[in-house]
Amino acid sequence: MFADPEESVVGHRALNDEAQRLLDESPSFVFGPGGEVQVVQDLGYLTWQFGPEGEAPVVRGVDVVLVADDLITKVWTMLTTS
Repeated sequence: MFADPEESVVGHRALNDEAQRLLDESPSFVFGPGGEVQVVQDLGYLTWQFGPEGEAPVVRGVDVVLVADDLITKVWTMLTTS
């Protein structure tokens, strides 16, 4: 499951499709890490940024993931202020 402020989707394919949709809607934009991955037991946390390649990001956010049996089972995405 993936959830962000706009929708929730279920399954790896749906998550990939959602990421591809975002890239297709902003063809000159790229995702990049906003810092180091943080992990505590079965939770992961990654800040990220999204914007035109080589320029300041337009959007920043954080993904929080739940891991079970070495697989990401849930992803929550929150947008943050720049």
